[in-house]
Amino acid sequence: MAAEFGHIRVVPDGLLCGCGSQGCWEQYASGRALVRYAKQRANATPENATVLLGLGDGSVDGIEGKHISEAARQGDPVAIDSFRELARWAGAGLADLASLFDPSAFIVGGGVSDEGELVLDPIRKSFRRWLIGGEWRPHAQVLAAQLGGKAGLVGAADLARQADPDPRTTHPTPAAALRGSGGRPSYRGPHGPDAPADSRTEADGSAVVRVLSYNVRSMRDDTEALARVIRACAPDLVLVQEAPRFFRWRKAAARLARSSDLLVLSGGATAAGPLLLCSLRAGVERTEDVLLPRTPGLHRRGFATAVVRIGGARLGVLSCHLSLQRDERLAQADRLLERLAAMGVEHAVAGGDLNDVPTGNAFRRLAGPLQDCRAVAPWGGELTFPPPEPVSASTRSSRHRASRCSAAGCRPGCPA
Repeated sequence: MAAEFGHIRVVPDGLLCGCGSQGCWEQYASGRALVRYAKQRANATPENATVLLGLGDGSVDGIEGKHISEAARQGDPVAIDSFRELARWAGAGLADLASLFDPSAFIVGGGVSDEGELVLDPIRKSFRRWLIGGEWRPHAQVLAAQLGGKAGLVGAADLARQADPDPRTTHPTPAAALRGSGGRPSYRGPHGPDAPADSRTEADGSAVVRVLSYNVRSMRDDTEALARVIRACAPDLVLVQEAPRFFRWRKAAARLARSSDLLVLSGGATAAGPLLLCSLRAGVERTEDVLLPRTPGLHRRGFATAVVRIGGARLGVLSCHLSLQRDERLAQADRLLERLAAMGVEHAVAGGDLNDVPTGNAFRRLAGPLQDCRAVAPWGGELTFPPPEPVSASTRSSRHRASRCSAAGCRPGCPA
């Protein structure tokens, strides 16, 4: 969405904006606005701005943004009040945007975002104050852009890199294209043996995409432990099964994402349980929740699906929880393959509770056109439980097969 939210008019006949209009939001919630607030307050009460003025040349006209940040950290009253005024306008504007779009997160960029919690914390407080229905609706996360004031520059460079048609071109930056030999994506779970622990690229320049599949049992267990496990895996994509589906399920999903340092991508009650979470590495192209035909007397199933871009490659993602009933499970496996084919992507990852063993009909149906990740690159534990004998709560950690991809299947040509 290419929108100029900064030029929404928030004060009729307000301050003149560079666009020619008056009262635009950016005149009240931007780095320039912060400097203006500080100068106005320092001029009115210089005795409360001794630290701020001392960091510059001693005059009000000499105040710069970096002086305000440092002065606020040192407890200067004028600097702190200037940040509060900026945050008041920023939070109120974000609350209005939340009423229109109901996003999972707001990413704050520009030079102001470089100040981190100094500005983000008061913005969050203002956002909660002005959010309509804030006492019952999920609160969007307010996060700083990872690239700060350089986000626009790096984004433009990334678009140019993605437009490069030559797969032999090397891109040594951390945002390298998701390319392996011959331009094929490479999906890995744990870091490769030759990659440092904090690396997101392999030695050949292909990106590491970490995918986690997790049955969260409607978050009925220790949610703090759940979030710690997810954070420890440092995933780019989480394929959740048995996500909350009933009362305030959106709020529960948002809480799980926030505590896991992730964002809600798709799914939940609208997909009958499967849910997708993602990190900020994922550029979202589209999402779709799919409800499968209901069998009388059985729980309805569905798929949470999305097409994302990571490192310049398009990747289809599907989270599922197939039926315990054999015939229905086989039919759902066919629909899963149909859904992957309909995504129109060359590479895809599907993960979840298949409720089947490798010799079962549904598993074998999926393993034909897809690759069983554990068969390609064995790692971790072995089989999930058989459908007739589900494990008890005390041993449920063995419900998933661990694999290099941490997913149930991926397209051929996607080396684990």
